[in-house]
Amino acid sequence: MVNVSFRHAFTIENVGSTPAVYFEVRQTGAVPIYHASETPDPVRGLTYMKVTSTPGPAKDRSNNPIYVDFYKQFPTQAQPYSDKFVWDDLSTSNILRGRGAPVPADTNKGHFHVGWTEFWFVMEGSIGIKIEGVPYFNTEFGDIITAAQGRWHRAGFDPSAPWSTRIPLNPRLPIMHNFEITVD
Repeated sequence: MVNVSFRHAFTIENVGSTPAVYFEVRQTGAVPIYHASETPDPVRGLTYMKVTSTPGPAKDRSNNPIYVDFYKQFPTQAQPYSDKFVWDDLSTSNILRGRGAPVPADTNKGHFHVGWTEFWFVMEGSIGIKIEGVPYFNTEFGDIITAAQGRWHRAGFDPSAPWSTRIPLNPRLPIMHNFEITVD
């Protein structure tokens, strides 16, 4: 996994013989930046011009690793993991890894978000998902799942998978989880 923060020009290349999965997430309305040798794809209402810039980090990156070798670090370790991967002024993303766990009762609705949609990328194993209006279902490696804003949802580690990992992506900070209050 590679976290390319803003102000960093980059290219991606698969140097092995095994097919690679590229999954790029951008902010809504973000337009691509092109190298001077490339011809930009036309974008209605925009005019591209050649410029120079000052690349490099604009702030301390101690909370955001640039690179995580997922297949070296995690599948060889029989231990859970929950830490930040991207945590900046525009978005948040964690690496959440755990053992299979019992499926909560349907009365556990989970939480919902106001003003944005959350989605997950399944990196390993299987994730059990419950989204309001949709029956409980299991995912598998490579799946992308979306919970629309305002919808109750919960994600958990599928009990049939020894280890599972999901990468939740949220487009704003802080991650506001809204839970139901029970009054006695």
